[in-house]
Amino acid sequence: MDRNPAGAVIDNAFRAVAQSDFAAAENLLKRARQLYPADPHWTDLLADLYVSAVVPSWRHSHMAKPELITPPITDRVVRELAASNDAALLQQTGEIASMPENPLLRQVFGPSLGGDAWGERLLARARRLKPNGTLRRQPRPTGPIRFGTPISNADSLLLKVEPTYPAGARIEGSVVITLLIRIDGTVEKLRVVHGHPLLVLSAERAVRQWRYEPTLLNGEPISVIAEVTVNFTLSDDSAATQPPPEAARIRLEAGVLESLLIKRFAPVRCWECRPISGIVRFNVRIGRDGKVVDIQLVSGHPLLVPAAMDAVRQWVYRPTRVNGTTVEVEGQVDVHFPP
Repeated sequence: MDRNPAGAVIDNAFRAVAQSDFAAAENLLKRARQLYPADPHWTDLLADLYVSAVVPSWRHSHMAKPELITPPITDRVVRELAASNDAALLQQTGEIASMPENPLLRQVFGPSLGGDAWGERLLARARRLKPNGTLRRQPRPTGPIRFGTPISNADSLLLKVEPTYPAGARIEGSVVITLLIRIDGTVEKLRVVHGHPLLVLSAERAVRQWRYEPTLLNGEPISVIAEVTVNFTLSDDSAATQPPPEAARIRLEAGVLESLLIKRFAPVRCWECRPISGIVRFNVRIGRDGKVVDIQLVSGHPLLVPAAMDAVRQWVYRPTRVNGTTVEVEGQVDVHFPP
């Protein structure tokens, strides 16, 4: 639905205050829902905001700044939704919150502050309030994407702080670090994969200050999990780093990959396969033109695999662009064979 001029003003105002004032952003969206009750855009944004208040990983990778969320805000959102009779808002909030969380983010930031299965409870309440309602499921990213190869390069790295060579250290080596880069390009979290103990602290201090150009996936800013290598070479200044190569391929979560599918072919069962049901799972690689270029079997009934593979080879995806460059994509797909 197109935004009218007044709605566009509210939309811009919300995006301006969402990074600085949670209550103001919330009130704007509530007002917009009153003014434009037929437009689901405002419900989607309010659900996003509420999930960011309760699910730490969503907060860090998607909506509000983490420092804006206080325990009283989280408690209020959980209580109000638990008592709400707004089926549309409960449904959309529940759908987002019940998505499978990125395991790395859950490990770093912790589970939902609404408790286990918070999203599923909201969905159950929405169904009780509106038994005949239909779910508007829209595949969306469940967290940052992970690049198959590091993304750091001279173009995307806007600010690079060189590490200070540790005093008295007369060694050379490399420190490999996994980064969580926020949608604004700042380094949110890092984890050392390996490196000499005398070099690790210096590398961490430097990389925490790096800033990247925001990464765009099909025009939308996203968080990125990437790996960088900081090289220490003895020289006159005793510090040097080499940026890793540009990513040529990214791996997407199953839900995101599904949202890019534009042409699907159903499998044709063989005669002896008709009594068999189940799921055949593949890891696939999608070329820059959106066509499947490689398939690797993960699991599935042997008699169902040939038909599933023949079908997937014909699937076509929307080409994926990262920072204006079309890239290859890899991920997991399922082919269902119902009874």
